[in-house]
Amino acid sequence: MTSLYLVMTTFIILLPAIYNGYPFVTGDSGGYLSMARDLHPSSFRPLGYSIFIWLFNWNNSLWPVIFVQSLILNLTLFFSIYAIIKSRALYITHLVLLLVLGLLNNMGLLAGQIMTDIFIPISVLMVFLLFIQKKLQWWKVVLFALFFALTSAMHYSQLLLYFALALIIIILSLFKKTKERYNLQRAWHKLAVLILPVIISMVLLKVYIKSFDSYAEYGGGKYVFVMGRLCESGILKDYLDANCDEKDMPICKYKEKLPNTALEFMWSSKSPYHKDKLKMFEADEQYKPIVMDIISSPEYWWRLFIVEGTTQTWKQLYTMHIGHGLNSKGEKTYFYKFFKSAYPGEFEKYLESKQYKNALEFKWLNTLNVVLLIVSLFVILVILALFKTGNSIRFLSIIIISGYVLNAAISSNLANVSYRLGGRAAWLIIFLAGIMIAGVATKQVRLRKSKPSETEE
Repeated sequence: MTSLYLVMTTFIILLPAIYNGYPFVTGDSGGYLSMARDLHPSSFRPLGYSIFIWLFNWNNSLWPVIFVQSLILNLTLFFSIYAIIKSRALYITHLVLLLVLGLLNNMGLLAGQIMTDIFIPISVLMVFLLFIQKKLQWWKVVLFALFFALTSAMHYSQLLLYFALALIIIILSLFKKTKERYNLQRAWHKLAVLILPVIISMVLLKVYIKSFDSYAEYGGGKYVFVMGRLCESGILKDYLDANCDEKDMPICKYKEKLPNTALEFMWSSKSPYHKDKLKMFEADEQYKPIVMDIISSPEYWWRLFIVEGTTQTWKQLYTMHIGHGLNSKGEKTYFYKFFKSAYPGEFEKYLESKQYKNALEFKWLNTLNVVLLIVSLFVILVILALFKTGNSIRFLSIIIISGYVLNAAISSNLANVSYRLGGRAAWLIIFLAGIMIAGVATKQVRLRKSKPSETEE
């Protein structure tokens, strides 16, 4: 019965895509679909999500792809709630949160698009579910390992997120209050289930990529992205001013006309490597010595890692715009041209979608998102301050807040502050507040002066 319930409620998550008339697409969707056709690696885009599309692109349709990723999301949400709410209120809590997050926030939009973004919040919750397990049966080990291996190869931010969360788990084990349940002696095998599949996935991808004659590199383009970040912060200009007289660097001829933002450095005609007509892997090789010299020079550390790192992370925490990037992908876009030739049976359906017709409106959703986030943060702080919460809620709070901050830190410092990337994990805050409210309503979370509940951990 629960299985049927979870399959049926998955369609709640899919309602935004159903309303749109077709799965949502972004500027990067065409690249992932292109790789999924023949699994030929890109020089700067990981292969994992394209493997996911290839596995579930049944009958040459994108609907199964977003259904499967929405089902994975639904399962993750349900069992995360189940770890906290051990009563009949489980189903009510799950259903209410699905409706709020799926229809009144951006969770459904993220799950319904051909993009990796939804797997960031899923991954955060999967780490929670892994470490909350009292016993890990072999089939759970296999499922968790497969999930971490595949998703770590979907986007480089996923890879960094897993290592950062693993480090937080290790730090948690050193504190007395959490030591009893989460100390390393009991959790080392769970850390192995998280980290080993990620490392194996990296190695296998590197071996797979090297089997192709055309150029591609695992992590290709990383130095170009970092250069964009250094350019926007002004550090690159200062470095060039100090070193161009002594070092022969092709970018020196552009040091007085550098782009203003990381996005311009990456993609616009103002970019030095675009002006030199370099391919991304060629720019990567040219910029690697510069990036390595900057990050290894102590004179830049305070500004780079403390000032800029903190500032960019803080900006990304509140910089978000629901629906960003979901504009029409018209005739001049790569997605349109590729999709027309590769998915002829689906092409007309895409042309009928509200996204293609630019008939989607997100203004009210963004206003509501701000209200929900402010209220949710207030609820979380009040409940943590005034109520007795069990290990599971405290651990979920730490993992979700850490995931939210890490998403902001990784995306803003290694690329740029983005309206799209900032919002992909923000709905987890609303999810956490919803679980806490349900805990109070079911008396599984009580005021500090009240008697403990029988179900309280």
